[in-house]
Amino acid sequence: MSSTILIIILTALCLFLFLKNKKKTIKTGEEPPCILSEKDKESDIRQEAEDDSPIEDENHKELITLLEGCRCRPLSPDLMQHELKEVWQKEYQRGRKEGFCPILLEMTDNLLDGLSTPSCLTEKEEFAKWRQQMLDNPVKDGKALLAERLEGERELFKENDEDADWEEVMVGTSEGAEASTAFDFYGYDVMLVEVPVKNPWQVFAYLPMGGWNECPDAEEQMAVAKYWFEKYGAVIAGISSDTIVYVLPQPVTKDTLKLAEEQFAYCPDIVDQGYGNLATLADANKESTVWNFWWD
Repeated sequence: MSSTILIIILTALCLFLFLKNKKKTIKTGEEPPCILSEKDKESDIRQEAEDDSPIEDENHKELITLLEGCRCRPLSPDLMQHELKEVWQKEYQRGRKEGFCPILLEMTDNLLDGLSTPSCLTEKEEFAKWRQQMLDNPVKDGKALLAERLEGERELFKENDEDADWEEVMVGTSEGAEASTAFDFYGYDVMLVEVPVKNPWQVFAYLPMGGWNECPDAEEQMAVAKYWFEKYGAVIAGISSDTIVYVLPQPVTKDTLKLAEEQFAYCPDIVDQGYGNLATLADANKESTVWNFWWD
């Protein structure tokens, strides 16, 4: 009798362990690699707010107005920086067919502080009017804008030290640097935003980043983005509170020092706090497929 009971107990235990292991395997096999859930994948900005997305946080309420008309979904927090680039590239190709431009939006706590038109963000009609003006007005000359900013940096350099030589100090000699091939985000949650515009530079009408310190305002951002897209094929791909990311189809291999000067004019910190001099940045450009810019 006791042996029969023991056999029954052992059989039940084996069956329990088998079913538990099978359930775990099925769950692992069905885990989506990038998107958190199918519900998130099909939701728009208002649905995200209702489904406990990052936008529901008090600090991000204005984004509901800001991203009116955009389709958004959160990405898996487990994605690596190079994987973010792969996700964006796939969405960019889809967007070209379906009529949107994808932006990876890093949901930092101070995201709204990085925007250049905070006064109208909470007023839906005012912001919609401003956005339409941005889309309808002629885009400024990005090349001329960068040339003007570069001249301003040269003058500032001279004011700081009249005896210093620009070529020796700022251009300098290349010290060697790794190519930039991945997003340089800070590790916060990332939202994939499908901006309903035809041209990549027009995303700044929805996400007006800039207008503080040395960071160009939204109108200037749009001008630079249009110029770099037409000249280098560079596409605005990522935005955070103080960072903008461009992705290129291939590295720029010619006139890279001229490009480095434009990048420095656009974002002085890329040299002052990054590459150290223009020659080093120019060398890095020869193999870089991602441009990461940040402003303090």
